[in-house]
Amino acid sequence: MATNSYDSFRKKVIVPILQVLGATRTVNSQSVSVGQLDGSGNVLRAHGTVSITNGGSGYSKGCIYIKTDAATGSQGLYSNTGTSSSCVFTQLGTSIAPTHVVVAAGTSQVVAAASSTTIAVTGVLPTDLAFAQLSVTNLSTNTVTTAKSTTSGVVMNFNAVVNSTSVVTYQVLRPVS
Repeated sequence: MATNSYDSFRKKVIVPILQVLGATRTVNSQSVSVGQLDGSGNVLRAHGTVSITNGGSGYSKGCIYIKTDAATGSQGLYSNTGTSSSCVFTQLGTSIAPTHVVVAAGTSQVVAAASSTTIAVTGVLPTDLAFAQLSVTNLSTNTVTTAKSTTSGVVMNFNAVVNSTSVVTYQVLRPVS
């Protein structure tokens, strides 16, 4: 690897926690704590308690603003989707929604030594996604090879015969409609 004059001055520094305090600045008549500027001197990262007024200049496109006093349960993360001369701060994360919900989860002991078992779970549909693992087994090499939801519950196949002291942990997910 070629070295240049910059490489000869670089040193590896390990910082266990980096705390960016920022400098309080007035941008568009609003006081915010600025943590980073871009090459043009526009704010790239900032935080504070004000709601940024859209339309002003001084925030780079993509600037991240964290509203530190956002209400409990509210997202306080914003990004400038406008330009550096006319900012438009858009709240991030408001359209994130789960694709699946948990409809069943639990543990069950295997009833008899077998290479498969069915756990009766009420309300499970064949279109649900089933996940399972052996949490207690007679051999450390035993695994669940398949888990499938049916109208009668969850059917699991194992890579080998497991004994009746084996315990299965399962979870069933359903797509959100």
